[in-house]
Amino acid sequence: MALLRPTLTEIQNLPAQEIDRRFGLPSCLEVSLDEEEAYGDGLTGAQALYTDYRDLLIIHNDLRERGLTSFADLGAGNCRSKILFDYLDSPFISAAYEFAHERIEGAKKCYRDLNLKDEKNFFNQDLRSCDLSSYESFLIYLPVGETLDHVIEKLKVMSLKSTPLLYVIESHGDLIPYLEDRLPHLHLLKKEELHGDRHDPFLRIYQLENSQAQIEREEALKEKATKASMDSGGFSLSGLKVWELWFIFSLFREDSYAQFLVREDNFKWLASVEKWTYGIQKDTLETHYPYRIHHLNQLQAILWPPSPFKEYVKERRDLFKPPLSALRKIIVSPKAALEFAGGEIQVLDESFTLRFPQI
Repeated sequence: MALLRPTLTEIQNLPAQEIDRRFGLPSCLEVSLDEEEAYGDGLTGAQALYTDYRDLLIIHNDLRERGLTSFADLGAGNCRSKILFDYLDSPFISAAYEFAHERIEGAKKCYRDLNLKDEKNFFNQDLRSCDLSSYESFLIYLPVGETLDHVIEKLKVMSLKSTPLLYVIESHGDLIPYLEDRLPHLHLLKKEELHGDRHDPFLRIYQLENSQAQIEREEALKEKATKASMDSGGFSLSGLKVWELWFIFSLFREDSYAQFLVREDNFKWLASVEKWTYGIQKDTLETHYPYRIHHLNQLQAILWPPSPFKEYVKERRDLFKPPLSALRKIIVSPKAALEFAGGEIQVLDESFTLRFPQI
């Protein structure tokens, strides 16, 4: 029996899963997939792949009003946006980028069954590494992590020749503040209330302006910070803007010995840069060794401690030690000391204090 294809009125009023059924589109919830492999955070469930058709219509209407000619959905899930926009015979090219082969193939079958004609703009690609094509607009609906960082870098380069529009939906807790922190030339044009149940109730429409000045500044910061790491010295974070801080932090996320110099009350201590994550509160960062949330103004420098401290940095990464004896803080000022999980403080020989670089 032929599918009863939805009218525009039905798309505006029926539940999203019913519209999927009318289109013959497989539900994301019926697809078995390693979510950690797809998203890199291990937390994003399949339900988060859905963007309500009514919210996609908001984007569709805005694209038409602005007269834009191309749109790409980054992390398209079951590719609702492309299927909907092409079904409505939209006057712009619509592309869908999706990592999961099963989702792309399910969407393409639906697309063919609907007799739609632009199948070449389905892309089964990994957004962590693919060379993103240039479009006038993008839907970004990604968790903070390696995938988003790669997309940000591609968008910066793209902005040297054009000013792309970004339609941003927040469902993972910190996408919007992270984008605003990483892209100083990102300007909010408009907010629209969403129909779907999301962490942030608004669709945000941004324009990314030319990022040449940002790219040049990042190159200078990278050269200076790399020199500091090779000299085993320190890199002061004083006076840097928020986007500059996040750029510097990203350079050393995989460095086993790079340390944040953290100011706390009347002492300073070291927290590993390795595996840091974006904080759940504004202007905060979470370190992995040890697990702590730091406000950005507490972080005074990134440095590479001298040899006597390296063994302690290594010891703190040992997650198999008994909980109360696990090393937490490596204190460097006013006197070198170690603080353990059980509260014990072990003061180190004065030579440790004297050998520590002054930042």
